[in-house]
Amino acid sequence: MRRFMFYGLLLLWAGLFTSSASADKQIRLSDFAFVIGAWAGIEQNATNPMADTPTSSATISENWTEPVADAMTGVFTWAEGSKILVYEFIVVRQTDEGLIMRFKHFNGDLIGWEQKDEFLELEAVKSAENEITFHQTNGDLRLEYRLLEGKLLEIIAADKNSHEVQFSFEMIRQ
Repeated sequence: MRRFMFYGLLLLWAGLFTSSASADKQIRLSDFAFVIGAWAGIEQNATNPMADTPTSSATISENWTEPVADAMTGVFTWAEGSKILVYEFIVVRQTDEGLIMRFKHFNGDLIGWEQKDEFLELEAVKSAENEITFHQTNGDLRLEYRLLEGKLLEIIAADKNSHEVQFSFEMIRQ
């Protein structure tokens, strides 16, 4: 009987410990505020997202608004020379479940990649000072933002054929 009580108390204690340990701070919209503003960079030896081929140079920019109500809005642009290849329209919204990022891709002529009622959705899974990581809710995409020495580093990673493919953009505030 003592052994049963001991194991019961041990399980109760373990349950209390794990529930308090899992009650970590929820990631908030304010944890993503370090990206607010206009950012730009030039990527050498990048991969053209339209043709999946190498390019000598790409100009990238990303612009983030101040929070309005429960959301921030961002626009990403990828250009080669004088031609825009990709736009991304991005919304990061605070929900009861946590911080959610949704975005859509468009060609330079605003033809959407995703269907009208579809979008990519990622949830914030980790944050630290000037750093946040999002994971795709129904896929293998990971997106990280880090502010390092005044530069915004955006790392995009995904599993392709059982190995990770990763690329990054480094941008400076405009």
